[in-house]
Amino acid sequence: MDQEQSEVLIILAEECSETIQSITKILRFGFFTEYAGYGKNNEKFEDELCDVIACTLLVRKLGLIRDSVIDKKVSK
Repeated sequence: MDQEQSEVLIILAEECSETIQSITKILRFGFFTEYAGYGKNNEKFEDELCDVIACTLLVRKLGLIRDSVIDKKVSK
């Protein structure tokens, strides 16, 4: 694994963690709740999930996951 691949996996892990945090805030406090300095739960969730999707696309582009596996998971 090269440096770029490692970096993308580290960022993906961080983004997954941030997405989990946004989900737990939604489950605890509601989908549209807003916090000073944090924003609206629904918008934070959308932003964090899009970061995960973007990182996943980079992981795919770097050849760390295969399209066939993604297709199989999506078609379940």
